[in-house]
Amino acid sequence: MVTVHVSQSRVLRRIVGALGRARPRLRQHEEMGYDPSLPAPPRDRREQVWNLISPVLQDAGASLARERAPGGAVAVLASELPTVQRALTSIARGHPALKVRFYRAERQVNSLPAGAVTLADVESADWFKIGVARERSAYPVGAAGYLTVLVVDWDPRRRRYLARHTRARRVDWTAQFASARATRSVTIAPAASHPCSPIDVVYTWVDSHDPTWRAAHAEYSGEHRADNSSADNEERYIDRDELRYSLRSLWMFSSFINHIYIVTAGQRPSWLAEHPQISVVPHTDIFPSPAALPTFNSHAIESCLHRIPGLAENFLYFNDDVFLGREVDESDFFTLAGLSKVRMSPSAFIYEGRPERDAIPTDWAAYNSVGLVARDFSLTFDRRLQHVPLPLKRSLLDELEKRYTAEFERTRAARFRAPSDVAVPSMLAQYYAIATHRAVEWPHTTDDYVYLNTGRADAPRKYSTIMSRRPKFFCLNATRYDEIGLEDQDVQVTRFMQTVFPVASPWEKT
Repeated sequence: MVTVHVSQSRVLRRIVGALGRARPRLRQHEEMGYDPSLPAPPRDRREQVWNLISPVLQDAGASLARERAPGGAVAVLASELPTVQRALTSIARGHPALKVRFYRAERQVNSLPAGAVTLADVESADWFKIGVARERSAYPVGAAGYLTVLVVDWDPRRRRYLARHTRARRVDWTAQFASARATRSVTIAPAASHPCSPIDVVYTWVDSHDPTWRAAHAEYSGEHRADNSSADNEERYIDRDELRYSLRSLWMFSSFINHIYIVTAGQRPSWLAEHPQISVVPHTDIFPSPAALPTFNSHAIESCLHRIPGLAENFLYFNDDVFLGREVDESDFFTLAGLSKVRMSPSAFIYEGRPERDAIPTDWAAYNSVGLVARDFSLTFDRRLQHVPLPLKRSLLDELEKRYTAEFERTRAARFRAPSDVAVPSMLAQYYAIATHRAVEWPHTTDDYVYLNTGRADAPRKYSTIMSRRPKFFCLNATRYDEIGLEDQDVQVTRFMQTVFPVASPWEKT
């Protein structure tokens, strides 16, 4: 491999430039009355807008209905839009940064300061959004933090109160407004619980700076194959604080997560707070055979995730280098019928035939996993999965372990990645779920996902792509590429993550 080290200055200039563009906007909003202490997650920002406008509307005698969800949409009757317009004008006197975006026929048609909104603006809209753009970083939340207000009309033919926005999560508000009009108050629509709830999250993490871990690694390092250094390369164990920022992205952009499990080699991140929503699970709690420990094989660890005590039936598996870039909900991972959504890469191939002896461990894991499904179901896969949160079912993993007991045992027995491994959550379980009609292939969309290899020369361009596109998922992966030196990678990754996720989550020590 030809090594072309890329200076950190190039990517840092881009990131610092983006931050510089954000600062004037921040100053402008502060002058207009913008409050920098506004909560970061979009759902909390929507809740703050609701707390601001609902008392004014209720004092004016408006009938309101609302979804029972974090930051859920508000519905108002078309006949009461004059009251809404007057309320917005009144609120804007004390909150000049408040903006309103108007939508009609699925498209935004206007954006105005709340104080400039006219009756014609609200009456001609199908729905509108109210809020203040988050400008505290170069990665703004934008309209995702705005409260949605649906305009509801009485349909005399159907004798129903129906939202003009026919693609809203809730269109029929008849039951809510029958009560709201009688009491001139707020009624709450019942929550539409997803059939796959509750949904947990599982992370795997290692602290390669831990002296105990390093001593164990040194003791057993001779067991890995000398002709396959990528089974135990340095990049596999580097901790750049990705877990901290991945958790920040989870807190920022999801509101449905039940419990979070972090699987470690008996370690705990120094910055992680004691929190009822988080459990740290040592390998000793999930490996059936103590003789397999300590292990440095991520495939082995992943083959035991479904053995976590208390784990929900449905869960998402995050690598610590996977992040959310926009709001997500249960429907991004599971269908209403309970099927998992499998996101295959359009460009990452699984090559035909037996890998070369010095192939990287994931090539062998792919070969072994695909081979089992092809043998048992006559179904061939030639694409890897995207590096996104993986939807999994505990019962399916239990079934896999019973069906492929020998393969599981071989994988768990290898302390380092080996040619005999199967990649259980990231390959075998996904292909098996499709083959047994418990998952569907989910179509790839351009702005849904960005993969960035921190050691490749194109990393600076990919950082800029993430910041401009704000994909739903992105991955900052470190592999054997060394076109950018490790020290420069560390600086770039840290600066980028501090830029994108500057606000600490409740799961961090203060």
